[in-house]
Amino acid sequence: MSIRLVLTAANAACRKAAFLGLVLLAAILPLSACHDDQDAPDVSDLKVALDTRRLDLDLAKMDTTNLTAGLQALQQKYPDFLDFWLDELMQFGVNGNYSDTTKGVREHLRQFLTYKDFRHP
Repeated sequence: MSIRLVLTAANAACRKAAFLGLVLLAAILPLSACHDDQDAPDVSDLKVALDTRRLDLDLAKMDTTNLTAGLQALQQKYPDFLDFWLDELMQFGVNGNYSDTTKGVREHLRQFLTYKDFRHP
């Protein structure tokens, strides 16, 4: 028997053992997740007040001929989020200066709000 034949047989045995191991793991793993969780807290009596506001819809309603006033109104409505959205998420570089002459408002935000593919239907 040649060495090549022995190695091929050994490889086939290893692959078969690995396959059987994976099948066994796939069968046991889902069953191990099924257990009665007695320690879970009862949250059925908790009341949650959730106030959702949609910045995207408010942006779409803005008057693009007077972005300064629109941004100031949005700053009042979203004091903790507007600057984060403008500067960190969108990278417009407005930095709290909502003037129409600011580069971030003039070049980036205006284009974002007026470009036809970005507009909300």
